[in-house]
Amino acid sequence: MMSLFYLFVLVSAISLSPLHSAEHKKDSSFEGKVKKIEEQLGITSPPEKTTVSVFGDLLYWKASLDGVAYATTAVLVPAPGGDVFDDYKTRTVHFDFSPAFQIGASVGLPYDQWYVSTRWLRSYSTGTDHVRGDLVIAPNNKTIFDFIGLIESLDSPPNKASAHCNLKLDLVDIALGRSFLWSRYFSFRPFTGLRGAFVRLDWDLAFTMPIKTPSSLTTRLCTFLPRVQ
Repeated sequence: MMSLFYLFVLVSAISLSPLHSAEHKKDSSFEGKVKKIEEQLGITSPPEKTTVSVFGDLLYWKASLDGVAYATTAVLVPAPGGDVFDDYKTRTVHFDFSPAFQIGASVGLPYDQWYVSTRWLRSYSTGTDHVRGDLVIAPNNKTIFDFIGLIESLDSPPNKASAHCNLKLDLVDIALGRSFLWSRYFSFRPFTGLRGAFVRLDWDLAFTMPIKTPSSLTTRLCTFLPRVQ
């Protein structure tokens, strides 16, 4: 009887050994360890399935345009060696706050918490500016130059200048990312992707300057001047 008992114990140990080895191997794998840690922290991974979400944002912001001047002004000030121009200012348009919007969609892939998202941002802003100058270049008078900082050169210095600019912006993003659970309430979502920006500027510039009217003598001379073929 004792021999039969020892034989039964030996057979039972041999039959349970592969099962124990498989469980130990499963627990020692990386995925098993991660799953065990998540269970200890109370983290429940969402089921891997295809999900679709749509979102939209309403923005209210202010555009800024630097490095694009439509006119330059300066003030003539007295100096020991003679009058010099000082207080130079490059004139550019100033934008007010304006609304904008962006819409997008995200698709969760049914594999390892990967997702693909895209969004489109649309903004339309208008900027204006105007400045006055003096026609006579004299001390303490402001002068609008006709050759410095202008988008278009002028024939003579103007005494008024104004600019109206329409700014249209379209921004498109395409991203690929993955969600990493940190705890039951926090997660990280690093992503990489492409961005394309389309910008359009429409300018409306106006300059006011005096027009010299020719004298009657000059008009007669020009009228009777023979034409040379």
